[in-house]
Amino acid sequence: MQDRIEQNSDAPLLRVPLTSLHMTVATLIDAAAQFAVPNHDIWKSTGDQWTEIVNQIAEKTPPIDLEFSEVETSAAAVFEKAQEPPELRKLRSAISHALCFEDRRPRPPRSPT
Repeated sequence: MQDRIEQNSDAPLLRVPLTSLHMTVATLIDAAAQFAVPNHDIWKSTGDQWTEIVNQIAEKTPPIDLEFSEVETSAAAVFEKAQEPPELRKLRSAISHALCFEDRRPRPPRSPT
């Protein structure tokens, strides 16, 4: 994937180790949201439990094939975009229904544009 992006770009890009490539499935704590306590305190009190719940959901989820069709960039990152297959939608829904803080639930990430 990185090779393909470099071939189509004149910009100086930094490569990352394959283990650093990732996909955001759901935003657990919206950094822009206003909660009764700071975000780091939310994570301190819920992070271990949420991690365990998400791990259990992920263990029950078969591998998901993504077909990347578009590349977008920001000042901080390169984004490969793909259509959301039903299996990914189901995973995101399961996470959203399993976690909650102050009546807010995780949601899929927004497009960088």
